[in-house]
Amino acid sequence: MTRILYWNLCNFSLPKLYDPATFATANESASRQAHIVTDIMRGPTGGPVPDIIVVVEVFSRTADVGAEGIALNPGSNAGLAVLRLLAQLRADPVLAANGSNWCLVPPLNLGGIGQQEAVAVFYNATTVQFTGPNLFYELYAPPGAVGQSQPVAQATYAKLTTYPAPWAAAMPALGRTTSFPQIPQSIAETQLAGEWQYYDTTTTARPIPSPPPPEMPDNRLNFPHAGCRGPFYTRFLDVAGKRTINLFSVHTSPATATGAVRRLADVSQITTVSAGEVNVLLGDFNVDTFEGAAEAYTNLLTGSGGIYTLHLDSRTGQTGDPVPVRKPYCMTHLLSAAQGTPYNDKNVTPDPQHNAYPRFGYMGCSGQPVSDSGAIDNILTAYGYNGQAAGVTVVNTLTGTPYDLFPAPPGVTADLTSGRPFPVGIPAKMLTKSPPALTGSGGITPNAGGAAFLAQIFQGWDYLGKRFSTSDHLPLMIDV
Repeated sequence: MTRILYWNLCNFSLPKLYDPATFATANESASRQAHIVTDIMRGPTGGPVPDIIVVVEVFSRTADVGAEGIALNPGSNAGLAVLRLLAQLRADPVLAANGSNWCLVPPLNLGGIGQQEAVAVFYNATTVQFTGPNLFYELYAPPGAVGQSQPVAQATYAKLTTYPAPWAAAMPALGRTTSFPQIPQSIAETQLAGEWQYYDTTTTARPIPSPPPPEMPDNRLNFPHAGCRGPFYTRFLDVAGKRTINLFSVHTSPATATGAVRRLADVSQITTVSAGEVNVLLGDFNVDTFEGAAEAYTNLLTGSGGIYTLHLDSRTGQTGDPVPVRKPYCMTHLLSAAQGTPYNDKNVTPDPQHNAYPRFGYMGCSGQPVSDSGAIDNILTAYGYNGQAAGVTVVNTLTGTPYDLFPAPPGVTADLTSGRPFPVGIPAKMLTKSPPALTGSGGITPNAGGAAFLAQIFQGWDYLGKRFSTSDHLPLMIDV
């Protein structure tokens, strides 16, 4: 199987990993970098390392990085962060000992009108080969620029070009190529590109290459409006299994998330899966499956494109209402270090700061008051053969995973409690079955002796502080 780790790394740019402005910022950035690589990206305790690592919210909303579809500026703070993280993956002794050859699909700018970001897809070239699906196309001169990722055709092959040096060095030097039925030539792995734009081709063919902005073909799909980010589609060959993995990485904008997720069901590459292939649709969908917005997934699950399994499902089947006891097991969003607590729900009405294992009082959405939302990152899979995903894990290094430290309540199924092992990071006094905690709840109660002091420790850098500073999202992992 192929192991995929996904993470929204919250405005991922260079200061996240390297910030020498002061002694304090330098130490904090070094601590975040170690947490990202050592605690998370090495993979589960004693288990195989990931084959693919997806980072969304590579933050590139600055004027020097260019329009959507253009390669991310490697000299920008966002570009430098991606390259630094790649260097850390390549240098990590544990990853190196596992025979890893870490490489990177060169990121493209996605979105516009203040929504520009990128997605960084790192991959172990020993176990998977990047196969496009597009080629890297020459950049048009002003007044406009065509996106540099274009479908493979004889016309686009004639203007095939190479990546800027830092991105070229991030790709494997293995001489591998991919053949395409559209052209008689094969294309080097180092000149392929991910897809960033999608079209409704039921009545009108896609223009190849796409025209330069501000022109927009009538049949180009928006997510749901012009300037909103679409999924970043990268395709891989499983070297051992000789199957294709179609990976769609999503980060919608909160204000338009429901419309964006609904639009995914109009993308033909997403709603079809060929024999011998598997589609993986993952990311920060910004659609909370417990707040009445889960119907946005309907067409992917049961509609015209209904071929997918939703792996963090708020329901116990593909129909019906969310089951409240499942919520702590499906949440992926952290409260801020100032607002999160280790409190359980003993003797108090449950709320975002007083809840049950595994979320306790540190998952939700920060604000005044705090919100109970936060089941917004997810993974969906569809197989073109008799296959099944395994090991779905919300990577939580506070309560640890799998989520089986305490017995699950009725209505919580094994798929939510049988993930991969990541260590517990909450001090033993805060994670106990003994009084004052209720058996099955863990945590500490608000009125317990010394609870306020323990909460203060919990909010500090070593526990919630470092994790929230790294990202307000928890990572997800799956074997496909």
